[in-house]
Amino acid sequence: MTRRVSPAEAEVALLMAIGLSNREIAKLRGTTFSTAKYQVQNVLRKTGVARHRLIEVLREGLLEVRTDRRSV
Repeated sequence: MTRRVSPAEAEVALLMAIGLSNREIAKLRGTTFSTAKYQVQNVLRKTGVARHRLIEVLREGLLEVRTDRRSV
């Protein structure tokens, strides 16, 4: 089963998979720590896996990037 994530969340997932902290992700992406933390939580919730297992999920191709934009 594939898990749908936004393009930003997909980028965050890759950064998490290589071992970056939330602060490092925020700095690298030019966002606030709060934004990075929120996106990390979304990735973990949507994938249902622990942070250390993300590299396996990415390798297995179980993440699908959502390209549609829904208005809020």
